[in-house]
Amino acid sequence: MKRTFGILAGVAALSIAGYFGGWTWAQITQPAQEITPPGVKTGNGPLRTRIAVINMVKVLKNYKKFEWFDNQYKEQQKKWAKPLEEKRGKLIAADAEMKKTADATRKADLEQQIKVLQREMQDMDEEARKALTKLNGEMMVLIYKEVEDQVREYARRYEIDMVLHYNDALTDSDYHSSLNVQRKVVNFASLMPMYFDSRMDISDGVAYFLNEKYKATQPITPASGRQ
Repeated sequence: MKRTFGILAGVAALSIAGYFGGWTWAQITQPAQEITPPGVKTGNGPLRTRIAVINMVKVLKNYKKFEWFDNQYKEQQKKWAKPLEEKRGKLIAADAEMKKTADATRKADLEQQIKVLQREMQDMDEEARKALTKLNGEMMVLIYKEVEDQVREYARRYEIDMVLHYNDALTDSDYHSSLNVQRKVVNFASLMPMYFDSRMDISDGVAYFLNEKYKATQPITPASGRQ
């Protein structure tokens, strides 16, 4: 959950979140031959609106490609962290030796080593931040475009004229946490519904079709056993 919100902060920095006005209209009609994705609610009388919403947190959390991206991002973090940890270990050892030694020449050498290590660590940290920021930005733009395309396709398929998106917690405890409430009340989170008919939320349907497309791009794993 925290990881998903963290990356969504990057989405906000890319100006993905938007502000939209309301729009009401006639009843949604779904063709009988169309697939009803898991989690999409129908029935219980007509829904007197053709505006739908998606919870971007929910879509990304359930999108397998986003899960793959999250794992790739963590692997890159580890690759950058390893050499930094090695240099940090050398710096700690040099600092400890410098505090113990009484030899002026050795102390001066250690002081120089520490300065070099500190500069190298700072340069590596800046390089890592740039590389990870670039990776995060590129992948989030790619994934956002895929979600955007799927929302457009879903809306046309089910005769929806407007889809609004928001970011919100998925569990009751997170939903009513002080940080989440403060985010809504103080920071004025965009399009944060306080109530809506659950049939308006097409998050599950969008995630379902995204995963179907993603599944089609994956290599087929041969069945094990004798031929």
